Amino acid sequence: MSFPTDEVCCGKCQQTWVTNDWFNQTIYENKKGKPPWVPTSISWCLECEQITYSENFKNELKNQQWYLRHIRRLHRLRKGLSAEVLTPPTFRERKSLTDKRTPDAKNPQRYDFRSPIRNTLKQAIDDLNKRLRESEYWLSFIETRKSPPKCLRCGNSNFKLLNIGWEKESVDDQTSIHPGCGGKLHQQNGEMRFMMAPLYILFNTEGDKIDSDRPEYRQRSRFFSN
Repeated sequence: MSFPTDEVCCGKCQQTWVTNDWFNQTIYENKKGKPPWVPTSISWCLECEQITYSENFKNELKNQQWYLRHIRRLHRLRKGLSAEVLTPPTFRERKSLTDKRTPDAKNPQRYDFRSPIRNTLKQAIDDLNKRLRESEYWLSFIETRKSPPKCLRCGNSNFKLLNIGWEKESVDDQTSIHPGCGGKLHQQNGEMRFMMAPLYILFNTEGDKIDSDRPEYRQRSRFFSN
């Protein structure tokens, strides 16, 4: 199975840059659990002089006070609330055991069949603990990160976030321009397709690459073994 490439194109000079972030999966080091994905945005790096991906945690993450309140709330939920409250509404045990769906809707080939009764307390607690670990990680990230966001290609902070729409029809006055050319930028499907496993590239919390994208590190289990 092959996948199409996404690319950024300049409407004036027709220069293109491949921008599939799926192709290079960037993750942060996390010694206490699964590594989180790096919040990224398409940027123009003034050092690389090309379209790149850069960190964008300042826009993607909540502030410190939000995470502190959220963590306190999750701790209260875990310690003091009942199983019925912990369980998401869509997973709660139905009071009526009668399946009122039509015969066509019961066809497992057409619908994701779910039993009327589900033992979901463990599911709910596992989900809560997952959200708690993620929130604690990002709170620690915000408190300890000292360097500004970086270009994930060269590690420099001299870049500019871009506002790029999809296809030429989305270009307007707010669309970013190609530096040095003046043409408006837009995204589109590229003609090239690729068929290979993604490369998982590991960064520390300061945005410095600490592991390479060599072939032996292409396996997801290399980083997601916890």
